[in-house]
Amino acid sequence: MGERRRRGRRSSLELSHAEVPIDRGTLRIDVEEVVVMTWEALTAITSVVTTLVLIATVVMAGRQIQLLRRSTQLDGLIRILDEMSDPAVLGSYRFVLEQLSAKMQDPAFRQSVIDGKAAESTHPYLPILQYFEKVGSFVKFGLLEPDTVYCQAGAPAVKAWDALKEVVAYDRARVGPGTWDGFEMLAHGTIRYFRRMNPNFPGRYQPRPTEPF
Repeated sequence: MGERRRRGRRSSLELSHAEVPIDRGTLRIDVEEVVVMTWEALTAITSVVTTLVLIATVVMAGRQIQLLRRSTQLDGLIRILDEMSDPAVLGSYRFVLEQLSAKMQDPAFRQSVIDGKAAESTHPYLPILQYFEKVGSFVKFGLLEPDTVYCQAGAPAVKAWDALKEVVAYDRARVGPGTWDGFEMLAHGTIRYFRRMNPNFPGRYQPRPTEPF
């Protein structure tokens, strides 16, 4: 009886092996496919990581450039403010505000302005005119941040521009409409900047009317 059972088990095992044949060639192909798929996955992951690293590098480089640009603009602003404190520039500014109007009543002085025969020794308005033209050009071409310049140096520029309009008009009639346009842009930009806070600028402060609820 026991012998008969053992034979039955052996027959079942043999039958099982016969029903599930192992194809070694197919097994080798399956393993190769798994290896290829794994390699492709690793390649894709590496590509994603590389892309993220590149993006992070670009972002960091952009921030570094922005910080460098702000630092450069701050240095430029400090330099132009220091230059405005120069005695020659301050003296020219005072001459424009306090004496130019009276000097323009002198026919000989006026004619020299019209003819463009001006020199710093006889026409003291030139240093401040050239100074504000330079500052306005820096703002115009993006070398200085506009609002910072308007806030720190704009108000004197507006006063000087109003006092020098006649001189500028003579120079433009002789040279062309673009003459002193950097100075003009600086003055007009300053007016727009301060009128956000004082609609009456360059006049006395006038608060905005309170809107009804």
